[in-house]
Amino acid sequence: MDNEINILRRPLILTSLPLGVMSFLLPIYSKELGMNAVEITGLFSILSLVLIIARPIIGKLTDKFGRKPILITSCILFAASYITFSIAITSALIYIARIFQGIATATMTISTYSIISDTTKEKDLSKSFGSINSYKSTGYLYGCVVASIILSFMSFTKGWKMLFMIFFIAAIYSLIEVIKNIPESKKIVKVKYDINKKMSPNTIKLLIIVFATCISSSILGPIFMIYMQDKFTNNILLLAYAFFPSLIAESVLSRRIGSFSDKFGYKHSMILGMLICAAISIITPRANSLSILAVLWVISTLGGVLYGVSEKNIYTGVIDNSCVGVMYSIYSIVCDFGVMIGPLIGGILYENVSPKAPFYLSGFLMAIVSILILILIRNNFNTSSDSM
Repeated sequence: MDNEINILRRPLILTSLPLGVMSFLLPIYSKELGMNAVEITGLFSILSLVLIIARPIIGKLTDKFGRKPILITSCILFAASYITFSIAITSALIYIARIFQGIATATMTISTYSIISDTTKEKDLSKSFGSINSYKSTGYLYGCVVASIILSFMSFTKGWKMLFMIFFIAAIYSLIEVIKNIPESKKIVKVKYDINKKMSPNTIKLLIIVFATCISSSILGPIFMIYMQDKFTNNILLLAYAFFPSLIAESVLSRRIGSFSDKFGYKHSMILGMLICAAISIITPRANSLSILAVLWVISTLGGVLYGVSEKNIYTGVIDNSCVGVMYSIYSIVCDFGVMIGPLIGGILYENVSPKAPFYLSGFLMAIVSILILILIRNNFNTSSDSM
């Protein structure tokens, strides 16, 4: 198992390099191009829309043609996205790059999740998902470091172009790595399936939890950076530095957290992770320095990893081997809908109620999710899909 997961390390790191800094840099560059607030907000909405549209198709293609061709396609699309970002001087090109990025993200997620499902024993699933989180976080961290270096001695516009040229080259290298080193993992299953029959009550209950989780965790998405700027500083790089410790912690500890989940039990790990995130969300508005904020980010990030790897592990246990790609696409679509709804709620609360209101609501909903887990997942699921 370790070898199959480890060979994904370089492609995931290389294609993830810009993803950690996009939320910081994309609005700034878009504003430099003269885009208005609606156009800039649309860049974030269109990503979710593309993911929702693309995932069902990609899931079927992953089951039909195999994991490796879809993974290769992902690397190509990431490269296309990054080179387009590099040369973009109009809003149309930025949107095209964002669309490429959305499809690339969908293909990468479904193909890597399917590879894990194909190659990993049930008792090690959380450890494997933790490894995937670790590789992506390492990419985010390296990308932030590269961005900090480039932008420290170049103007923002020139630095943007240089950065995405570097990211494009990295994506091309990831393509070579996938072609040379990653074998096809798809299991040969000749059974024809009816997807409606595969949506068992257990699967539906878990997807309800997934949907509620994504809403609660994404409420802070559009307003978190605004809140930090209003309360602490407008210096984007300084805020990015405060974010570094959480990236380092996720990169170093995700695999160990996955192992902990395998041993502690997935249901209990989900509840613990969600309660940690709920507590941090409620406490965050009281933070009065970036140092305290950085510590809270670390704790929240690790709680999210614990919850996330356990959730994916349980979902993997309740899906059928004949339709892994399709079922992961359904899982991802449910996540995407939650991520679309959450930010709208957060933005409305921030503008019309209080800047602290989204944090309190997010924490409250996460606590509700913990109760849902306790009710809907009846047993401490570890190895059998009959345990829910």
